[in-house]
Amino acid sequence: MKPLVKAVKSAHHENKDWKREMFKFLLNYRATPHSTTGKSPSELLYNRKIQTKLPQVTVENDSSLHQEVKERDERLKKNQKEYADSKRRVKCADIKKSDLVLVRQLKANKMSTKYDPIPYEVTNRRGNRITAIRNGKYITRNISFFKKYHPRHGRSLESTEIMDEENYSSDEDVHEEHEQYDGLRQKDCPRQNNGQRQDDGPRYPARKRQREINRLQEENGRLKEKIKISETMAASVLDEKSKLKADLAKTQSELLTMSQSADGDELKELEKRMESVKLEMESVRKASSAGGDNASEITDQLTNAKHEILRLQHDLQEKEKELTKKFNETTQYINMKQMLQTKNEQMKKLRQRLKKYEPDFES
Repeated sequence: MKPLVKAVKSAHHENKDWKREMFKFLLNYRATPHSTTGKSPSELLYNRKIQTKLPQVTVENDSSLHQEVKERDERLKKNQKEYADSKRRVKCADIKKSDLVLVRQLKANKMSTKYDPIPYEVTNRRGNRITAIRNGKYITRNISFFKKYHPRHGRSLESTEIMDEENYSSDEDVHEEHEQYDGLRQKDCPRQNNGQRQDDGPRYPARKRQREINRLQEENGRLKEKIKISETMAASVLDEKSKLKADLAKTQSELLTMSQSADGDELKELEKRMESVKLEMESVRKASSAGGDNASEITDQLTNAKHEILRLQHDLQEKEKELTKKFNETTQYINMKQMLQTKNEQMKKLRQRLKKYEPDFES
């Protein structure tokens, strides 16, 4: 409230108590009639005039005071509305249901019209809100967005719609085109030295298509670079896989030598026993060739020797199985196996990624 601030400032500059001066100002303000109501705020609040330092005559209270203030307020507001309507050249909109109307549209370029030339049909009006339809599409706008459509003489609505659909876009297309034009004006239309744009946006569809082709070509180049990177990664993985295979073979040979050196004593002992059994068999054969008195003893010795040989063969097979089992249970072998599995999974993922970019890719 500017007058109150002025009163406080003037009291400060005159070296007076600003609170006392503020209360005086508020008393005068509340006792002053307003231009709109014609009455003072205190009179409207207390239904009487408050006592001030000015001489006055007390009159009887008027019971119709508030009603008089309301009528005066409505009358002044009506006069203000008529004055504003006359200055703005406001006209009464006589748009009814089933009327043909034109809708105000955004300005996409210098050649676009203020209203969409293809008319809509009004389906409902509720106060200042109008709902219209065109080609199955409903729109709801304020009445200020519509203008009544008056077709030309000798020209049907169907021919107008056909011509307008050929030359103009719909309301959604205009909005979308306007947004695309703004984006192109900011990004793809640098200004030359003379201050003109090199491109005129959506008014030239060939240039728009050329820009789209250039964008697709750039994207294709980026995809090709990604494919090359994936191929190099696949080659490095293959090299690493071959190295791991060589390390695995080397580890297997080392483990074999270690197992042979660890169990060499047992094998030597078994071989010695085999040799002793063979010697016994030779001696039995010689004895049998020399004479046949002890035939039963010789046959028993032969059978025992055969059983001993079979048992030794069985022991040899068990030892071989145990050696292979020990080799498979070593930590180096398990680690190598896990590393090969992970590399195989990486190769599968790389092949799948390459198939996305190149469907004809052969693994």
